[in-house]
Amino acid sequence: MSSSSSRHVGYDMLRVLACLMVVLLHASAQNWYLTSPAEGEWVFMHIWNSAARSAVPIFFMISGALFLNGPRPGKKLLTRNIPRLLSVFIVWSVLYGIDAMTVPGVLENPLKLIDQAMVGHYHLWFLPAMIGVYLLLPALYAIAHYENGWALRAYLPVFLIFAVLCGTVDAFDGMIPWAVSVGFAKIAPELCGCCGYFLLGYALTKIDTARLRRWVLILIFIAATAIVAVSGILYSRHTGVPTALLHADFTLPTFAEAVSLFLLFRTVNLSPESRTARVFGELSACTLGIYLLHPFVMERLLAYGFGTTVIHAGLGVLLVTAVVALICLAVSAVLRRIPVVGKWIM
Repeated sequence: MSSSSSRHVGYDMLRVLACLMVVLLHASAQNWYLTSPAEGEWVFMHIWNSAARSAVPIFFMISGALFLNGPRPGKKLLTRNIPRLLSVFIVWSVLYGIDAMTVPGVLENPLKLIDQAMVGHYHLWFLPAMIGVYLLLPALYAIAHYENGWALRAYLPVFLIFAVLCGTVDAFDGMIPWAVSVGFAKIAPELCGCCGYFLLGYALTKIDTARLRRWVLILIFIAATAIVAVSGILYSRHTGVPTALLHADFTLPTFAEAVSLFLLFRTVNLSPESRTARVFGELSACTLGIYLLHPFVMERLLAYGFGTTVIHAGLGVLLVTAVVALICLAVSAVLRRIPVVGKWIM
């Protein structure tokens, strides 16, 4: 890496923030389609949702920065990294399948549980996506390090054009000429996918942090969020239907949000031995558990009447996010200390 190990403190902090953004994203979506876009509460939900769109790209960028700045991937990839993610995916798919069917339903028709588990819960898609990136890790490592970054410099423009730019065009499907929409936009995220963000994370570690200005990065994030929010509000009010116009992972505003936050936290310069670093290290270790647990906790609380509408949605989204995150943090902190559970399930 181009800096000292203290850089990892920034990654821990960013991982915690991205995890909270995922919870915020799903909390803001709780009544998003049930509220008219003409109402003020929907506007607040939409703004929070717009601010959290870069969470998943950030996860891939952090992994790319760490893996591709490390040693060449070896057998640990096949004996530890991929099997762990696979076991996490299988176990939690089964648990969410049982939750969807209820225990009596599983006992009555256990074979249906296989179908439920294979469908998977809506948020678990991230795990097979990361497994796919891990399977390609030797090739991605080769791209990153070939001829002092020659292949990486050739790849990144392809990602920017055929993933981010095409993904942005795809967001306007139906509003632009058919030939442009089909012939240009449909190529896209599938060509580069999450591997692009993985490699981008590594590439951004080569930027000298002395050249970065935090206030500029913060303004970029705010501007990108505002573009997503305002365009979505205007289009939703025009159609009368809540619409996520520029919310996808592969759009220019999401890309700008992710890059600005990643670079912002690269400027963190804390000693790994500091108390702050240790706290965020512990919190970071719990983020996977929070990610896995939060839909279950959110759904259980909603069943008991605790949702984003308990107070004005602008504050209700934040309240639900905080409560759900704290509950999941407490459970995750306990479960990850159980040897087998912590190693293969959390």
